[in-house]
Amino acid sequence: IIMIIHYMQVAFRTLLKYKTQSVISILGLAVGFTCFALSTIWIHYEMTYDTFHEDAEKIHWMVRKSGKNYPFPLGKELKENYDEVEDYATFVTGDARLLHQTKKSDVKLMVADTSFLNMMNIRTLEGNSNFLIHGGTEVAITENKAKELFGDESPLGKEMELDNNKYTICAVVSGWDKHSNLYFDFLHAGNYSRELYNFLFHILVKLRTGTDIAGLEEK
Repeated sequence: IIMIIHYMQVAFRTLLKYKTQSVISILGLAVGFTCFALSTIWIHYEMTYDTFHEDAEKIHWMVRKSGKNYPFPLGKELKENYDEVEDYATFVTGDARLLHQTKKSDVKLMVADTSFLNMMNIRTLEGNSNFLIHGGTEVAITENKAKELFGDESPLGKEMELDNNKYTICAVVSGWDKHSNLYFDFLHAGNYSRELYNFLFHILVKLRTGTDIAGLEEK
């Protein structure tokens, strides 16, 4: 204990003797620790995107080297012809301009079908599934967005405009408020062509446990 006290006294005297150098060193150390802490938080945030989904470690977002997306039928073909593929989801996601009560705002619109709902465990909390009719004019709204726009009032039957197209809300669905690349406010089946020539869709595949990913890529 005596030696520790001695060392502390020597250190304190050194700090007083070289005040400017001591202040610079202490500030530099503090800045370094702060940068390290912030970097750790940022890295953790970036590495936990969509990790809250069920079986997230088995779900992969397919990406082409050419940068193009995929045709709608490919997901089904993969599941039927490759034993490694347990399930798939086909979707299109993007920003949309919402016109509600003369107010305009940007929202996230997800164009998807039952494959996306099933894989991502999205539940219909209220209303019906008419929003899944391809080319229809009905949409589903997430529970969080419904509360934001309508409060305690039911959104069912409400009309609104998305990207200059009029839609009727037919359902309230579950969503998520955690950070995600698949965040959405509205869900709709879309009216995009689902033929092989239309390379518009994204595809998620859920692989079976133990799948050789490199080998599957070669296939």
